[in-house]
Amino acid sequence: RQARRSFITVRRVVIIAAVAVLAVFVTLSVREIRDLKKDAAGAKTELALKQEQKENLEAELANIKDPEYIEKQARERLRMVKPGETIYIYEASTSPEEANDSEAKKE
Repeated sequence: RQARRSFITVRRVVIIAAVAVLAVFVTLSVREIRDLKKDAAGAKTELALKQEQKENLEAELANIKDPEYIEKQARERLRMVKPGETIYIYEASTSPEEANDSEAKKE
């Protein structure tokens, strides 16, 4: 009878250990799945941003031979002017309105 009790006790210990190991593996798997879903959501967001950038670049590429677009880019990026035009550059801390106000105060 005592041998049978020790067998039942060993059996219980083995079952409890197996359940504990199984619980650890399930917990780790659930955590890994959660992390993968989080990474997938981040990748989807990044993909959407990259697709938007691609569309913007494709639109810019479509306009690259348009004379008006070329002129606009030359004026904005390179600060080029046509012959006879005058460009005015204001200090970074002074807007055109502030410059007009300060000149009016001087007079």
